[in-house]
Amino acid sequence: MNGDKENSAAWYDRNTQDYIDRTQSVDLSHLHARFLAHVPDGGRLLDAGCGSGRDSLAFRAMGYNVVPMDASLAMVNHVSKLLGTDVLHLRHQDVTFIEEFDGIWSMASMLHVPHSELPNVLERYRRALVPGGVLFASFKHGEGEALIGERLFANQNATSFGQVIKGIHGLELMDAWVEQDRRPGRQDEQWFSVLCRRSA
Repeated sequence: MNGDKENSAAWYDRNTQDYIDRTQSVDLSHLHARFLAHVPDGGRLLDAGCGSGRDSLAFRAMGYNVVPMDASLAMVNHVSKLLGTDVLHLRHQDVTFIEEFDGIWSMASMLHVPHSELPNVLERYRRALVPGGVLFASFKHGEGEALIGERLFANQNATSFGQVIKGIHGLELMDAWVEQDRRPGRQDEQWFSVLCRRSA
């Protein structure tokens, strides 16, 4: 997961194994399919906030060229061993790629970016996509920001994200939806997910 000014990355550094244990086996194949339907076979993907490496591993097994990144050094080290490849130690706010990816996947990671910094982050990811490339991102469904422990959660909903995306020239909202958390015992929590496309 990626950190922010509230130092979310430090929480993941200290709680690495517990987080991996709680998330590694969650089945997100339905979201993978929804995202990959817009990515060419074997395309280049950025796993932006790769966490446990679950999704990077799945995408690579399907033949995609995956570049994982995370702001937590402990997560970076874990995923590097898991995949046997280099993993970028990088925050969302520091991404500088230019037209390198067919798709960007950011599962439960951009939610740690403060609302005030999200437009800049989305603009960075717009530039990182090739024309026609797609971005998937998921957030806790709700309003406002909440500091839970050391982690900042910047919630989103259709109205709030719609206002943000309107200000990002060249990044179009393709789809947005709400669904229940798939982790055991967390079904009362809801997630807001989006698919955006860089204009061709």
